Amino acid sequence: METTKTGIILAGGKGTRMTQLTKDKIPKSLIKVKNRALLYHTLDNFIDNDVKNIIIAASHLYEHIEEEIIHYRNKADVEVVVEENQLGTAGAIKNAIESLSVDSNFFVTYGDTLTSVNLSKIYEFHKNNCPHGVIMALAPIDDYEKDRIVRLKPDYRISKTIRFPSQKDLNWSAHINKQPLVDAGIYVLNKQSLQLIDQKIFSTDTFLEKLTKKEMLYGFPTEALYFNVGTPEILYTAEQKWQKKRQNLLIPFTSIKQ
Repeated sequence: METTKTGIILAGGKGTRMTQLTKDKIPKSLIKVKNRALLYHTLDNFIDNDVKNIIIAASHLYEHIEEEIIHYRNKADVEVVVEENQLGTAGAIKNAIESLSVDSNFFVTYGDTLTSVNLSKIYEFHKNNCPHGVIMALAPIDDYEKDRIVRLKPDYRISKTIRFPSQKDLNWSAHINKQPLVDAGIYVLNKQSLQLIDQKIFSTDTFLEKLTKKEMLYGFPTEALYFNVGTPEILYTAEQKWQKKRQNLLIPFTSIKQ
């Protein structure tokens, strides 16, 4: 199945909530789940889906990432783009794309994201339904407070989104099997959408808000596993529940409750 050849991994954060594990000696993306670094899980997912042009946007302790990716040099073209100054997550995306002159559509994910979303399926949806928009993978979870919930239109366009929602916000958000669908940390973008990143330092939150207002942001709801491994507690849960099996199916809009 056809997919884009380029993927960006945002791995520049300091991981302050994980310092009891990293001891500030390794970046958060090298913490292990099921005896493999988070970064390895993401690289494997890209390579399994024929994404062979991979950019890692790094900053804090980037030299450790450069050492680790040696193991992947014979599998893909993996480059580390170092931010000399923190640019924000969206700023890092634009910096990485401009640094290596990427012209095609591309995946974006985070160095601490662990998910079983099927990349080929989300790219196929993007190509057939919204080639000029941006796709956000969605997955159901119980502990939604640290994530982003959404409301969907019948064409899967996202009409509303909020990060760090309250229980009251769940009244309008998309659900499946009584679990809110949240941003699963994988996106398909095109270079034109980066025009909305109009400052050097730019957050993903602001970027997604702009996309929503312009009706350019779409959801790809799945029943995939998803872990935002930002705390020791979530790391423990991921260690217990993670499975590599990819979830292939888009949830029909008629099955989603809002």
